[in-house]
Amino acid sequence: CNSMDLNTKVLRKEWGYEGFVMTDWVVTRSSMHTPGSKYSEASAAGCVKCSNDVIMPGHEEDFKDILDGMNNSSHPYHITRADLQNAVIHMLTVMKRIIK
Repeated sequence: CNSMDLNTKVLRKEWGYEGFVMTDWVVTRSSMHTPGSKYSEASAAGCVKCSNDVIMPGHEEDFKDILDGMNNSSHPYHITRADLQNAVIHMLTVMKRIIK
Protein backbone atom coordinates (compact mmCIF):
# COMPACT_ATOMS: atom_id res chain seq x y z
CA CYS A 1 0.00 0.00 0.00
CA ASN A 2 3.02 2.30 0.36
CA SER A 3 4.64 1.33 -2.93
CA MET A 4 4.88 4.05 -5.55
CA ASP A 5 6.28 1.49 -7.98
CA LEU A 6 3.25 -0.83 -7.70
CA ASN A 7 0.44 1.70 -7.29
CA THR A 8 1.57 4.34 -9.74
CA LYS A 9 4.26 3.12 -12.09
CA VAL A 10 2.88 -0.38 -12.74
CA LEU A 11 -0.84 -0.19 -12.00
CA ARG A 12 -1.67 3.26 -13.34
CA LYS A 13 1.03 4.05 -15.90
CA GLU A 14 2.05 0.66 -17.30
CA TRP A 15 -1.34 -1.09 -17.08
CA GLY A 16 -3.48 2.05 -17.61
CA TYR A 17 -5.70 1.52 -14.54
CA GLU A 18 -8.06 4.46 -14.04
CA GLY A 19 -9.97 3.39 -10.94
CA PHE A 20 -9.26 3.98 -7.28
CA VAL A 21 -7.06 1.86 -5.06
CA MET A 22 -8.11 0.77 -1.55
CA THR A 23 -5.87 -0.61 1.19
CA ASP A 24 -6.26 -3.94 2.89
CA TRP A 25 -8.27 -3.46 6.06
CA VAL A 26 -6.29 -2.17 9.06
CA VAL A 27 -2.98 -2.17 7.15
CA THR A 28 -2.01 1.11 8.86
CA ARG A 29 -2.94 0.07 12.40
CA SER A 30 0.08 -0.38 14.64
CA SER A 31 -1.89 -2.76 16.85
CA MET A 32 -2.10 -5.22 13.97
CA HIS A 33 1.66 -5.58 13.55
CA THR A 34 3.79 -7.97 15.55
CA PRO A 35 6.98 -6.44 16.97
CA GLY A 36 9.97 -7.70 15.00
CA SER A 37 7.80 -8.69 12.03
CA LYS A 38 9.46 -8.40 8.63
CA TYR A 39 6.37 -6.45 7.51
CA SER A 40 6.52 -2.97 8.93
CA GLU A 41 3.51 -0.83 9.61
CA ALA A 42 2.24 1.16 6.67
CA SER A 43 1.79 4.92 6.84
CA ALA A 44 -1.55 6.51 5.98
CA ALA A 45 0.35 9.46 4.50
CA GLY A 46 2.42 6.92 2.58
CA CYS A 47 -0.76 5.43 1.16
CA VAL A 48 -1.81 8.86 -0.10
CA LYS A 49 1.67 9.66 -1.47
CA CYS A 50 1.83 6.35 -3.35
CA SER A 51 -1.59 6.76 -5.01
CA ASN A 52 -3.52 4.50 -2.65
CA ASP A 53 -6.82 6.41 -2.55
CA VAL A 54 -8.94 4.84 0.21
CA ILE A 55 -7.62 3.73 3.60
CA MET A 56 -9.95 1.18 5.15
CA PRO A 57 -11.54 1.36 7.54
CA GLY A 58 -9.75 4.58 8.54
CA HIS A 59 -8.83 5.42 12.11
CA GLU A 60 -7.97 8.51 14.11
CA GLU A 61 -4.25 7.67 13.91
CA ASP A 62 -4.53 7.53 10.10
CA PHE A 63 -6.02 11.02 10.07
CA LYS A 64 -3.24 12.26 12.37
CA ASP A 65 -0.58 10.64 10.17
CA ILE A 66 -2.01 12.32 7.06
CA LEU A 67 -2.02 15.70 8.80
CA ASP A 68 1.53 15.10 10.01
CA GLY A 69 2.54 14.16 6.47
CA MET A 70 1.14 17.46 5.22
CA ASN A 71 2.51 19.67 7.97
CA ASN A 72 5.89 18.05 8.67
CA SER A 73 8.37 18.20 5.81
CA SER A 74 10.58 15.63 7.56
CA HIS A 75 7.78 13.00 7.54
CA PRO A 76 8.95 9.94 5.56
CA TYR A 77 5.94 10.47 3.25
CA HIS A 78 5.58 14.24 3.07
CA ILE A 79 2.38 14.93 1.10
CA THR A 80 0.68 17.95 -0.40
CA ARG A 81 -2.89 19.02 -0.92
CA ALA A 82 -2.47 17.93 -4.56
CA ASP A 83 -1.72 14.37 -3.39
CA LEU A 84 -5.05 14.31 -1.52
CA GLN A 85 -6.84 15.87 -4.49
CA ASN A 86 -5.54 13.10 -6.76
CA ALA A 87 -7.19 10.51 -4.50
CA VAL A 88 -10.49 12.38 -4.70
CA ILE A 89 -10.20 12.66 -8.50
CA HIS A 90 -9.69 8.90 -8.79
CA MET A 91 -12.82 8.21 -6.71
CA LEU A 92 -14.97 10.79 -8.51
CA THR A 93 -13.90 9.40 -11.89
CA VAL A 94 -15.18 5.96 -10.89
CA MET A 95 -18.43 7.38 -9.51
CA LYS A 96 -18.99 9.36 -12.70
CA ARG A 97 -18.72 6.14 -14.75
CA ILE A 98 -21.16 4.36 -12.45
CA ILE A 99 -23.76 7.14 -12.54
CA LYS A 100 -23.80 7.36 -16.37
